[in-house]
Amino acid sequence: TTSGLDWRDAYAVLVEVGSYLPAVFVFYILFFVIAAWNIVTSTFVDKALRFAQPDLEQLTREQLMKDIVDAEELMNLFSEADLDRSESISLEEFIRVAEHPKFRSYLHVRGIDIKDAEVFFQMLLTLGGGQTEVDLAVLVSTLIRMKGLATSIDLHSLSFETKMLGRKQYAFMEENTERLQNIEKLVSSLLKQEVNMLSL
Repeated sequence: TTSGLDWRDAYAVLVEVGSYLPAVFVFYILFFVIAAWNIVTSTFVDKALRFAQPDLEQLTREQLMKDIVDAEELMNLFSEADLDRSESISLEEFIRVAEHPKFRSYLHVRGIDIKDAEVFFQMLLTLGGGQTEVDLAVLVSTLIRMKGLATSIDLHSLSFETKMLGRKQYAFMEENTERLQNIEKLVSSLLKQEVNMLSL
């Protein structure tokens, strides 16, 4: 900014002229130094933050590895509870596992909360096809998907499924109402015919 001239020499020349120009010169030097320092600092901090943030691929890979480890641990836990070695678990076996402190703490740490073991098992039976036992793979995959709080996509999926069920139920009611009306008309016409035959 001063073509290699020492700032002190330039300041000494300006002091001889008066007090206004030296003040402006000092302000200019301070402003330039602070602005340059801020630019350098912000550039450094910005690059450091970019390097510190993990990329999406790394986060996805880490989450996938964590899910695999959790699934293996859950499978081992339920395999111990599967006394008949059927690769599936019954309601009694599931309730016994659900009451175990190790299982409860394991689920609590991973953000999985099962309030009612029997209701949860009935839900699993519905997902698995309505049998008397739930396949261990279905049980483990369901628990892995239930980790943490419900996300927005979960709530939207639930809302969509509820609307679809409502539409199907409405269509079913309309169809049944129409059938009942037809049956009522048929019975009414049959009664009229019978009354007419009796009157003859």
